[in-house]
Amino acid sequence: MLASPLARSFYLAHWVLVTGIAYVAADMVDETIRTKLENISPPVRAGVSLIPKNHSLPSEEDLRLIVSRNPFSPESRGSKYLPGSFDLSDDTSSGKSASSGNGEVVPVGNWMNHHHLPLLRPSVVKLRLVGTLVASGTQGGAVIQSIGKEDQKFYHINQEIVPGKIALMAVRKDYVILRVDRQFGILKAKYNSLDDSGQKIVSGTGNTTLHGIRKIDDHHWLIESRAIRFAMKNMNTLMMQARAVPNMNAGHMDGFRLVAIQPGSLYQEVGLAPGDVIRSINGMSMSDPQNFVKALTTLGSVSQVQVNLVRNGVPQTFQYQIQ
Repeated sequence: MLASPLARSFYLAHWVLVTGIAYVAADMVDETIRTKLENISPPVRAGVSLIPKNHSLPSEEDLRLIVSRNPFSPESRGSKYLPGSFDLSDDTSSGKSASSGNGEVVPVGNWMNHHHLPLLRPSVVKLRLVGTLVASGTQGGAVIQSIGKEDQKFYHINQEIVPGKIALMAVRKDYVILRVDRQFGILKAKYNSLDDSGQKIVSGTGNTTLHGIRKIDDHHWLIESRAIRFAMKNMNTLMMQARAVPNMNAGHMDGFRLVAIQPGSLYQEVGLAPGDVIRSINGMSMSDPQNFVKALTTLGSVSQVQVNLVRNGVPQTFQYQIQ
């Protein structure tokens, strides 16, 4: 009887001791982990910022300006902003100027979005669009005449028309896009009543040939569609207006050499001369005799023609815009 209570007391004391030791050990481990976590700090790197160096936050004044203009207002949709430094409206009757008067830079449409560009008046920019040459890259261009001058000049894309003020940025079939100072606008070859400009371009000039071919410079021509229709309907006559022979180079044919051209023929009007070696037409090599006839038959379905030839040993490129 005595042994049993003694054994139970000993067992109870042993259980309390083990529990106490486990509790103390757990508390010590918890305190050690907490201390290590508190001593850990994130690495500090000099010069590191969440905001990029080339980015600046808008000032309070900038934010107030945005709110005052309210660009999301439905009343502002579709409105066009004209530059303050160059008046494109040609509106002198009301005595108003396009300048804002406070020197602020007003937003304008991107030149790549043609539908939102203002229409330039020839009477304001003092330029008249005569014709266009649509081509890939910067090979395209336009014939532009300065109002008040008789001379016409061909300008390539990105070339300045008025140094430091007006440049040719893009060319389309019926119009061009000009950069005027820091703004952009459309200059058309022909205007109608919907354009609200009253500018009409007189078709035809003194240097247009009987077939409707106009020489711009030594490498560019404007051809009226009637000249192409005439050539397509009179193919046999066209073939008789010039005589060509294969041009041999190292035993291989590399094109046709014109040996005779009838005066006043289409060949002469487009700038070709006896002795010219035609290498390719619109990228089609003339090393194959059948390609010459193929190239002629495709003239009715293209808007531009490019002829690569050799004249007096010098390679040249002739470009023709069909209108």
